Amino acid sequence: MRRLTPRYASLSGFVLLTAIIGCGGNGEPASGTDGRAATRETASGGVTPATAAEIRQRIAALKGKVVLVDIWATWCDPCKEAFPRIVALHNRYADRGLAVVSVNWDAIEDRAIAEAFAKDHKAPFESFLGTDPQQQFVPAIDRDWSGAVPCVIIYDRLGKRRHLLEGEHDIAEIAAHVEALL
Repeated sequence: MRRLTPRYASLSGFVLLTAIIGCGGNGEPASGTDGRAATRETASGGVTPATAAEIRQRIAALKGKVVLVDIWATWCDPCKEAFPRIVALHNRYADRGLAVVSVNWDAIEDRAIAEAFAKDHKAPFESFLGTDPQQQFVPAIDRDWSGAVPCVIIYDRLGKRRHLLEGEHDIAEIAAHVEALL
């Protein structure tokens, strides 16, 4: 597990690249989206650029379901290893009320790489690409999240965060947390 630091900054600003325990760093994506809430279903490989606020809105809209948020990057080997297991977990529990929200942490310029990866793994759930600068995105997603990836955040049916799992975790542990909330 590595800790994320700001990805890219503007040319006139700062550029900080920090190693993340277990994963190589990447640049910050260009900021902003068109301002619309990111609620479009993006199954089968589509990755929708979204701010942390838009992603939080989508999570809130899923109240009534157990929500698993998977934060990952294609430059993070443990993330790539976990992704197909998250897909399998979704397929196993979706009919019992599990919703998975995928949040990719690649640079906006690498959106096509993230989309190809999600499509190759037949991701049947919504996928977003975080567009805020890291120093804003991380606390806006969860104030207790350090910025490390992979990261899984699990919410109960009332929308309360129940688990924050940073770094590599066995899929059986994640499944046990999900099953307890279904």
